[in-house]
Amino acid sequence: MRKFLAFLALAAVTAATAQKQTTKEHRFQIGLEIKGGRNGFAYIPDLDARLRMFTVSKFNFHLGMSVGLTGYYYDQYEKYSQRNQELVLNPKLVAEFNPDEKYRPYLALGYITWKHDFGDVNLETGLVDLDYRVSGYTVNPGLRYYLAKLFYFDAGVRIAFTKASGPSAFVDQTKNEDTDLMLGVGVRF
Repeated sequence: MRKFLAFLALAAVTAATAQKQTTKEHRFQIGLEIKGGRNGFAYIPDLDARLRMFTVSKFNFHLGMSVGLTGYYYDQYEKYSQRNQELVLNPKLVAEFNPDEKYRPYLALGYITWKHDFGDVNLETGLVDLDYRVSGYTVNPGLRYYLAKLFYFDAGVRIAFTKASGPSAFVDQTKNEDTDLMLGVGVRF
């Protein structure tokens, strides 16, 4: 939690000092992303927003936030299957290369967190509370293609290094690495 608060404090200081260094043209980007995950996850499009803070040479630097819902299906425990939607938060720092071209590769580093709230489930061992929290860090390389001046297509990969904490009856792996393919569209203004 301290690392996350330090991340937010650094982002706030950067935002406050960089306001004067950035022109107002196309500072905001808002888009929808679809992520393909591993079996058992059904993704709903995420909302992805970025604020360009400053430009240095051939790099644009952004503060970003992805917010989405994800549903989990117990495919390995079919007799207990149900769907729940969970809020997923992913604040990030983004470096975008070659700001004057249509093709712009980028690298985002961030923090991801969500909580699964399943309630009590009657397993063979008895009644178990299956609530658990997942959090960790993300690395997100990608490429954006800008159409005209306002629209863009986005393709990338999100690698999340996460750690789950919860009841040992359900959370059998406490550390995990997930890779998601991302495709998106958006506007900038």
